[in-house]
Amino acid sequence: MDKIAQAVELFDEMVANGCQPNVNTYNTVVNGMCKIGKTNVAVGLLRRVEEVRCHPNEVSYNTVVDSFCKDGQVAETLDLFSKMTSKGISPDVVTYNSLIQGLCNSGQWNQASTLLSEMLALNIAPTLFNFNILVDALCKDGLAPEAHALLKTMFQWGIQPNVITYNSLLDGCCLQKQMDKAREAFDVMIGKGCRPDIRSFNILINGYCNIQKMSDKGFVPNTVTCNTLLSGFSQEGRHSAAKQLLKYMNANGPSPDIETYANMLDCLCKTEALALFQTMEKHSVKPHIMIFREVFDVMMEKGCIVP
Repeated sequence: MDKIAQAVELFDEMVANGCQPNVNTYNTVVNGMCKIGKTNVAVGLLRRVEEVRCHPNEVSYNTVVDSFCKDGQVAETLDLFSKMTSKGISPDVVTYNSLIQGLCNSGQWNQASTLLSEMLALNIAPTLFNFNILVDALCKDGLAPEAHALLKTMFQWGIQPNVITYNSLLDGCCLQKQMDKAREAFDVMIGKGCRPDIRSFNILINGYCNIQKMSDKGFVPNTVTCNTLLSGFSQEGRHSAAKQLLKYMNANGPSPDIETYANMLDCLCKTEALALFQTMEKHSVKPHIMIFREVFDVMMEKGCIVP
């Protein structure tokens, strides 16, 4: 903060001595003012720039727009945005990023959606950041269907959703108890090669509570979904839940596959590791060489085999 104060002092001295700053100098001071929370002073500097016929640029406005948004001063932000465009200064992706985030943070997702549409109409390439902010805001406001529709727009623009995008969708669907939609989003996630993280598992586990509730809600999981849940249970150390899920699969479907049993290995004791082969044989699943190796390792670790 001391350095910023020194910079402002030097700036004032520069002007007092008849040395006219250029727009880059003004931008530096505007940025400094915003950093120390003096956004209104920064706005005054913008006016000062115009008075001395040194035209502000998009960087000048973007800095103040971002600062207003972070302070939650959305009305001031939109007013500044209007002035920016009226002066012929074209907003860029940075401007829209700040505006969309500011609007979503204040619960004005509808206006944020309008800005995104405006951005697309101007052929300003959106970023993953833009979409993630809006998807999250829609889902938190109980508008998962609108968030799903936004996912299609992402694909149209060649933007691949990441785990943050999908987690927002999963969370939104689970909050609305739309477990079929959660399943749909999860399957799309897997199909697109986006690897779930621990939060993905937690969202689903909390949403379903257990596999029996999935069935009660009319959710019929497939093998891919069950395998991913098994992996999540294993990573969280919830071995009992993993065993329950495998038991349910064997009794009710879907049929376990080689990946199902591979996911179970970390949850097994030495006796169960041996029983795994019998179960696989019963369900006509041929063990892969890696399964033999992993079971061997499990049994050595449990002291069943002495090297």
